Amino acid sequence: MLGGQVLAFPFAGGTRWSYRSISERLEEPGRWNTIELPGRGARTAQRPVLTVDEAVRDLTVHATRCNPSAPTVLFGHSMGALMAFLVAVRLTELGTPPRHLVVSGRAAPNRISRAELPVLDDAALVRELRTMGGLPEEIRSSQKFLDYWLPILRADLAILDDWRAGYVSHDSLETPITVLRGIHDVTADDAAAWRAHTRGSFSVVDYDGGHFFLDSHAANVAQLIQAMIAA
Repeated sequence: MLGGQVLAFPFAGGTRWSYRSISERLEEPGRWNTIELPGRGARTAQRPVLTVDEAVRDLTVHATRCNPSAPTVLFGHSMGALMAFLVAVRLTELGTPPRHLVVSGRAAPNRISRAELPVLDDAALVRELRTMGGLPEEIRSSQKFLDYWLPILRADLAILDDWRAGYVSHDSLETPITVLRGIHDVTADDAAAWRAHTRGSFSVVDYDGGHFFLDSHAANVAQLIQAMIAA
């Protein structure tokens, strides 16, 4: 394969289809590969992981199997941004650093905050996600879907809680970092704090929107990533 590839990591509760609105806009959509954690999508039959060490180990193994000779852009939104960063750290340790790291919808790792979502029962959790704009009505109204999906979301939240409780700082990457920020979501200071995590080039791209701004800016994000993999 000439050119690069994108390895993407879903947000909490996400699957390999989470970024389809972006990937299908690439000149060659086959260059985009979203890596799922166990317990969802094509890996539904596998036991979900509940710790950050398990998650990063699993994602790194799968990342190294995706055309290791191709220059790689790592992409993630929200929880996926943290997973992309931690996989970038691990790939760098293995001697195969990514070409570029694109992190979206998340404050820098060194800006540890409270849990993304408080401990809520299922109904309250669904209401909170609705407020954030991340749960369409057709999904909220399907109890069958919620029974399948909520345990996946809670497993991902457990990973984030485990990371937060055992936070470990990492050496700065050489890999360039681009931050995508919804201006009504992550603060400018929290986005700029990603600068401390790389000695390479750094940029922040602002979008009008909240936490799920990607939905309305997919074409622009795809164009940005297309330039990275074509470089």
